[in-house]
Amino acid sequence: MNAARQTLTTYYARLAENRFHDAVALFHDHEDVLWSIPGKGPMAGHYSSKPDIEKALETLADGRYGAVERPIHAICESDDGEHIAVQYLLRMRRADKICDIVAVDGWHVHDGELAEVWTFFETLYDFDAWTSSTT
Repeated sequence: MNAARQTLTTYYARLAENRFHDAVALFHDHEDVLWSIPGKGPMAGHYSSKPDIEKALETLADGRYGAVERPIHAICESDDGEHIAVQYLLRMRRADKICDIVAVDGWHVHDGELAEVWTFFETLYDFDAWTSSTT
């Protein structure tokens, strides 16, 4: 397993454990970090600092959108080892309601540290609708 893949495996494991500060620590310390979430809902936007990324991860998991899980389906690496796609099921559960959305995170990993990620959803409308409602 190359360094970038190992870093991402550690990142998603820390997310599953709600260790957001430790997950964000895997991003490099330069100014040009990014997490981009598409859409028009409350989570949509560009998070361009480690504190902003950590706050967004905490918001996604603070319960307003339900319990969040991200079981990984596939990790695909480019030949250069710096560009990786991670496909997973984003599952958000509120009481007896479940929102399942296939998501892909497109990563740029530089020198073994996370630099940028763009999240794409199979059904963006479902993500926006779920995160815009708290019931």
